[in-house]
Amino acid sequence: MLVTPYLSACWNASQRLRRVIDHCATTEKLGPLFTAPWNGYVVLTTLPEIGPQYRLMLDQPRWLLREGQSALSIWDRGDRLFSLSFCLSSEEAKLVVYVGGLQGRPGEEMLERFRGLTKTAHGMRPTDLIIELCKMVFISIGAERILCVSDEIRQQKSDYYPNGKLPFVRPLNAIWTERGSTMQEDGFFSLPTTLLRRTSDDVPRKKRAIYRSRYEMLDAIATRIDETVRTGLRPEQLLFFGEETKPWPQAHAGSP
Repeated sequence: MLVTPYLSACWNASQRLRRVIDHCATTEKLGPLFTAPWNGYVVLTTLPEIGPQYRLMLDQPRWLLREGQSALSIWDRGDRLFSLSFCLSSEEAKLVVYVGGLQGRPGEEMLERFRGLTKTAHGMRPTDLIIELCKMVFISIGAERILCVSDEIRQQKSDYYPNGKLPFVRPLNAIWTERGSTMQEDGFFSLPTTLLRRTSDDVPRKKRAIYRSRYEMLDAIATRIDETVRTGLRPEQLLFFGEETKPWPQAHAGSP
């Protein structure tokens, strides 16, 4: 990280190193639930409200390392569907999340799988779902700010890369703006640390039932995440490479 870009193209070598150290120190304070090993994953919660095969998992994927040392991902059995990459900071005694990337699984066949996920998630698109689930985790650990990298300063814009910048598939600015974020002078968007909710008056009458089901789903997941954070890591939550499809013990099918 002294040489290669990390999360923000504007961070110099000293800042990058400080962020890496800060993230490691912060996750150590939070405990084993947030220190996923390089060769494994932590299952934060299953997602039975969406489908028995879905899980929210934390790991440190090396191919996303430049966008953050940790990633929260929605998994469908042994397939990672959508990920949000981030690093944590407690440098000024306040827990801050830096979000460096948002990635969906590529492939022509994924469109149908994402449609299926959207349907079972009561109309929530995968992008909306992963962001809301991640916010639940960040709120649960006491994050006071969530700062999301803008397209202007994301690591792909670094002069480190040959011929200038790396192209990126998914622009981020519109995603953050649609969720009530505002860009700061440092090039990061400040994402509200509240869960996305619409009042019944803002929802067309014919869609109120699906929104009610959606919010009940999200509330149930948030409750389990809070419980998991309070309880800490249990042995069955830790999976290693090759165990992605390992069945969740029946006794814990709904918790986490």
